[in-house]
This record gives sequence, structure tokens and C-alpha cells, in this order.
Amino acid sequence: MISSIKTLGQSHMFLRIASIIAGTTLWFYVLNSEPVRTEREFPLKLLLPESQVIANNWPQMIKVELKGARVFLENVDSNGIEIVTEVAPSPKRQTLRLTPNMIALPFGVEVVSIIPDSINLQLVKESAKSLKIRPIVTGEVGPDVAYDIEKISPSTVKVVGPWNILKDLKDIPTVTMNWNDFDTSKGSVKINLRELDPRLKYEGISEIEIFFKVRPKKANLTLKNIPIRFVTTASRITSRVKEVSLDVLAPESPDFKLTSETVQVMADIPVDKKGNLKVDLRAVLPEGVHLLQIHPSSININVK
Repeated sequence: MISSIKTLGQSHMFLRIASIIAGTTLWFYVLNSEPVRTEREFPLKLLLPESQVIANNWPQMIKVELKGARVFLENVDSNGIEIVTEVAPSPKRQTLRLTPNMIALPFGVEVVSIIPDSINLQLVKESAKSLKIRPIVTGEVGPDVAYDIEKISPSTVKVVGPWNILKDLKDIPTVTMNWNDFDTSKGSVKINLRELDPRLKYEGISEIEIFFKVRPKKANLTLKNIPIRFVTTASRITSRVKEVSLDVLAPESPDFKLTSETVQVMADIPVDKKGNLKVDLRAVLPEGVHLLQIHPSSININVK
């Protein structure tokens, strides 16, 4: 029994020693194998002095030639590595040298060359400018309806950067969107601002919200003798016009019906206003029905 235990222990010890020898041999093989060369492009991240920006163009991506064992080079991910360096404050044009110690590479990988290995930079004082946002929307919903943009929130955006670039900007466009991609039931959509020149950046926001409404291009139904509902706290209101007609675009289906209960025209009377007033009318319509025009669109009333 004791002899069997000793034999088993010796067998396990032999396997452990064999594994260590095999692993060490493989490790030395990897280290001493013929190194491979390859090229990668890495983004250049410049750490600037406070309140200063770069006025001239500079390369955003830098080509780097690397050398190392193939197994180590496979761990180099171009998306996860940056060339990072600080830029010294200087009012004059300066040349920045790019060196291997600016790149955090995995073990077993070394830098052979950097192209370019230097860049010219001109630092200037940071400026700011508030610019109007211009939505870029293309396409059409259909032959009978269109979209109208009612509001943009926010309507302006602050951009910071060198004044030599900012001074020529008149507005900031959004990325291009198509009306067909909008969800008409929501009445608004969020959209990103267009990417800026690398020397500029947005302050605070990078997307906006566009509020829109669906507008029919033509009517297929006229609703007549729709009573006006006066929304007011006044005790007495007089108006010569008590009914209106509406031009609407409605679904062309025999099962779809409009009644005086589902169609309402409202006149909102301002609070604490007396005498003769002109009030705009608004319509409350069922889903799927679009207003083209109210006849008349406003009325004269007397509030007592």
C-alpha cells in the first residue's frame, strides 16, 4: 500500500516537472523565434495647455512600424492604443517629436519607426462662438402630407476652437436624416450634430431634438358647421361666428367616421382680458386626421 502511494506521488512529480520543462521550452521558443514586422495606425492624442488650442492642421492618425513575435503582435489592437503626449505652451510655432515612449504597447512588442516622427503645431488662445443649428432633413413622407419643423431644442450651440476657423462658420448643420425614418406618433426626434473640424469642439451638447408636425398637402374632406368651444373663465362672451368649417386629410376607409364628438374647434380666451379681442382657433382631431385649414382661422369676440 505504502509502495503504491510512493509510486503515485513520483508519477505526479514527474508530470509537473515535465510540464514546467515543456512550458519553459515553448516560452524560449517564442522569445527566440524570428521577429515579425508589421504596421499599425494609432490615433494621436495631444494634451494641450489650459485655454489654448491648435490653429493649424495636424495628422490625426500616425503610422507606426512594430516588431515582435507573431503571438505578441496579435495582441496589439489599433482601436485600444493611442499615442499620447503633452504640448508645451508656446506663442511660436513649434515642432513636436513623436517617440516610442508615447505609445503603451504590450510586452514583447517594440517600435521600429514612427511616420511622421514629428509634427508642426501653432498654439493660439481658445475662442468661442454661439451658432444657430440648421437641421438637414431629406426625403418626402408621401404625395399627400409633409412635415413642418416647429421647434429645435436647443436652437444654438457653443463651439470652441481657434478664431481663424470659428470666424467663417455661419451655422452648425446636423447629420442628414430622412423624413421616412421619423416616428410620426412621437412628434419629435433626436438627431446628432455634424462632426466638426478636429480643431473645434462642441461645448455641452452633441445632439438636439427636433419637434415637428404632419401637414397635409391637400384635403380630401371638408367638415362643415363645426361648433366653436370657448375655453374661458369669463361670465359672458359674444361672437357673431359660432361655427366653422375644416379642410382635413382623413383616412379613406368606409369604417372611418368623423363626428362632432371626435372633432373639436377650440377658442382659448386669454385670462383677465376684457373687451373686443381677436382669437386664433385650434382644432383637436382624431389620430390619423390632419388639418389643412380652419375657415375662418380666427374670430372677433367680446368679453365682459
